[in-house]
Order: sequence, then structure tokens, then C-alpha cells
Amino acid sequence: MNHKPLVLVSSNRKGGCSKTSTVFHTAGEFARRGNRVLLLDCDPQASLSQSLKPFGSRAIEQLNPERSVVALFDDRMDPSPENILYATDIENIHLVPACDALTKFNYPDPTEYGFLQDSLRHFVTEVSGDFDVVLIDTPPNLQMLTWCALVAADYCLTPVVPEDYAAQGIVHVKRFIESVQQSRNGDLRWMGLLIAMVQPRLGIHSVYEQVMRDAYAGLVLDSNVPLVTIFKECVSNKTPVTLYKPKVAASKAIIALVDEIFERSSETHTGLKTEVPQPVKKTASRKPRAKTGTTKKTTTSSNRKAA
Repeated sequence: MNHKPLVLVSSNRKGGCSKTSTVFHTAGEFARRGNRVLLLDCDPQASLSQSLKPFGSRAIEQLNPERSVVALFDDRMDPSPENILYATDIENIHLVPACDALTKFNYPDPTEYGFLQDSLRHFVTEVSGDFDVVLIDTPPNLQMLTWCALVAADYCLTPVVPEDYAAQGIVHVKRFIESVQQSRNGDLRWMGLLIAMVQPRLGIHSVYEQVMRDAYAGLVLDSNVPLVTIFKECVSNKTPVTLYKPKVAASKAIIALVDEIFERSSETHTGLKTEVPQPVKKTASRKPRAKTGTTKKTTTSSNRKAA
């Protein structure tokens, strides 16, 4: 039986809803549990790529498109894994980076481009034996790059901010997923809506979260992700939160999210490493006690003999 990794896409047509952040932090938690993770950055903004060493904003600006995900879309380039796949500074995480040159391949009508629609799927199949989890970040629109990601995927996760404008695009995401299912990937499933960037003290967030849970019922994940400063600090340090500060509330939210991803994908994927690693307990070192009494007796006995 061939090894088949879990392929999960983070997608919404609206920007600023935590798509990239979700991929970045869940990747860290999947890897922390011992899973081999591949990140495919399909957003020309390349925010995910810039969040990981050895890359940064300058490195991405200078990156040759032939050494990026662009090679999967341009027939003139060599898309072999050794050309576009990079190890990051985080154990168990590899990356195929994006760059601005990817923009011109984000065609508005993907169905007009034949086998190009399968470009990501072919690559994922080629490297599937080397990874347990594949996470794909997408641009804030429903065009070619998102389409190709969904063609390659098992599941789509849609982060959404619990506010009016953010929630309005959900129906378009649903239709887009259904189009992929009907024409290119019948195995694709919508994992659901992840309520993200939550501010519990904002009454409007509490109201809209409940509205979405009532409207979409089981499609809304039980876990949600708060809007907290430490997520920005993690990006600055190029380290996902559960590897950076595993005990803070934000880490607990990501841990709960990854647990729920495992649960919702359990029908199709087994064998993934789901156990949360336990911290190593440090044993306080004890200095051996000086045997002063024995020393004194020996000294006293020696002195008496000398006397």
C-alpha cells in the first residue's frame, strides 16, 4: 500500500483572515509531534516563505523563480524536487517557496488550462513517500492557484474572522469547492470553518461566532484561534508558537486545532503521529555530602597512634 500524506489547504477569498498564520503554526505542531511536513506556498505574496529560515523578505525577492513553486506552472522550468524543495531550520519541515513571479499564473478561469490544473497534484504524488502532512497556503482569491491547491488536496480548511464582511464570502468558497469536486477532485472534502483572530472581549465577535455556529452547525470547528500579540512575535522569530512558547494560551489553541484536524481526517488518514510530546522532566542534581565524620575519626585515630 502506497504511503499517502494528509494534504490540507488553507483557503478563503478574503485576505487578513489568518490563512497563512494557520499553516505556519499548525506546521510547527505537526512537526513537533514527529510528522514530516511539506509546506507548499502558492501565494505570490510569499508571506509563508518569508516566515521560515533560511528565507526572509530579501531572500524571497532575490529568489530565482526556477527554484520556487513557479517551476510547477512554467513548462520552461525543471520542477524536480531537488530544484525547488528546501529544508528549513525547523526539524521535520520542508518548504517549496513562492515568489512574485507566481502572480502571472493565477488565471481567473482555471478550467481553461487543461493539465496545468493537475500540476500541484502531480508534485505531491511524486514526493508523497517523504512526507506525512502537506499544508498548502493560497492567495486571497478563488482563481487558478487556489484551484490547483484544491485539486491536490484531501481537505480544505477555511479560516474566517467572526465579523460581517469576513463571513460574507463563505458561500463563494463553498461553491468553488463544489466546482473542484465535480470537475477535478471528487475526493476533496471541506473540513470546515476555523473561527480565527477571535477577540473574546469584542461583543460582535461573540455574536458572529454564535451566528456562524447556528448557520453552519457541524461545519464550524470546535476549536478557534485568538488574536494575540505572540503570533506576531513568533513570525519575527521565525518559529511557530508551540515550538517557541509551548505553554502559553496561544499554543494551547493551536494544539487543540491540530487535535481536531486529526479527528476530522481520521476516516481517510491513519498512521499520523498524534501524540503531544511530553516535556522532559529535569532532575535536580545533588552534590554528594562530604563524609566529614569519617574523616574526623580517621584523623583522630591517626593522631592517637602517632602520640
